[in-house]
Formats: sequence, structure tokens, C-alpha cells
Amino acid sequence: MGSKSATSSGGKTILKRLVLKDPGVRDVFGGFCAINGSVAAQPAATTSSTTPAGSEGHKAKVEAASFDKHGAYFADFFKFLMEHLDQPEAIAARCEAIGREHRRAKPLGFKTDFWDHFGESVIETVREYHGWRRHRQAVAATNVLLSFVVDRMRAARLQLSTTTRDLDMDEDTVPVSGRWRGHR
Repeated sequence: MGSKSATSSGGKTILKRLVLKDPGVRDVFGGFCAINGSVAAQPAATTSSTTPAGSEGHKAKVEAASFDKHGAYFADFFKFLMEHLDQPEAIAARCEAIGREHRRAKPLGFKTDFWDHFGESVIETVREYHGWRRHRQAVAATNVLLSFVVDRMRAARLQLSTTTRDLDMDEDTVPVSGRWRGHR
């Protein structure tokens, strides 16, 4: 995954796997695109004069643009992880910021299980791209890193806040720190 396009492709592969694990992910993207102006305003989703805003075709284009954007976010995040492996505090802070950002998606159906599905999707993609039989130690190291990353993202999303803007987290419980269920 050396080039930017190959890396973005890896991000898209992770996202596709995530949707296959839980189709509810697609519903969250659809709802998020419909209400989030910054995502809905992407040029790829709004430049077609043959697709009126609000139509099913327009919604599909907005969702596709959001998927592409998330694939690029994944690629950028993994690049950040590799560049900061010797700075766990920086990684934890970035993961927690991502987790807090995902609080907004709870009313759209974002579930705590999505974090585990995300971790599993990354591991499967790493195995596919790097041949897990030849690189068992690299895959094992990826498992450990992802356990930390997913735990930090999930915990930040579930933290109770004193602000009224944050969403009620009553149905979720704060996870026990430690092993993520995909970690073996």
C-alpha cells in the first residue's frame, strides 16, 4: 500500500468489509449524509444537473462521496499511526477525538459493535494485502495496535459529557479496557 491510490483503495476495502459485516453501517452513512451539510456539500455529490437534490440518485451520489471520503480518512489515519508508533499518547488522543466525533452518529443507528467490526475489517484487509502466512508477526502486531486503537475510539465515544450537545449514551456501557474481541 505504498501509493496514495493504493492506500485509499485499502481504506475503501476496509469500509466495504465493514458494510458486509453489518449493513446498518450503510444506513448510518445514508442518514449522516442527509443531515450533515459538510458531507452533503461535496462537489462529487452536487454537481450533476440531471440528479435533483433530494432524489434517490442524489442521495446515492452523496453516500458514495462519503464512502470515498471515509476510505481516504482511513488511509490518512493509518499513515498517522505508522508515523507515530513511538508516541502512544498522540495515537490515543487522535483515537479519542475520532471516537468523540462519532457520537453524532448514534441517533442514526451507530452501534458500539461497529468498532469491533471496524477492527475485524482492518485485520482482514491487512491479511489480504500482506499475506498473513508470510507475515504472521506483522499481523500479530497489527492485532495489538488495533486492540488499542479500537478500545480508545470506543471508550471516547461512550464517555459521558457535561455538555448538552453530546448525545445520551444510556444504552451503551463503557467497555472494559483490554482485549478487543477480534484480538487473538
